[in-house]
Amino acid sequence: MSVSITKNGITMQGSGSGDSAVIVSADVNEGIDYNESFRIGVNASLYRDVVVTRQGKREIFTDNDFLLVDGSTFNVLKNGIQQ
Repeated sequence: MSVSITKNGITMQGSGSGDSAVIVSADVNEGIDYNESFRIGVNASLYRDVVVTRQGKREIFTDNDFLLVDGSTFNVLKNGIQQ
């Protein structure tokens, strides 16, 4: 059986039974880093939670609670990243 799950721009694909490889892919993240959790298993009692960190091109500009009008943070390009 082949399975493909996509959450917030991250796709996890796998197939087979027993010990099998899982392929994780994503498009370029123009925003900030974030984590996404996936639950992989054969039933409700036999599973493994996998956390994928998706690195972005940007970082939050300041460490304080500075927010934009829409509730998002003011982000700038990370050092060494070109637009």
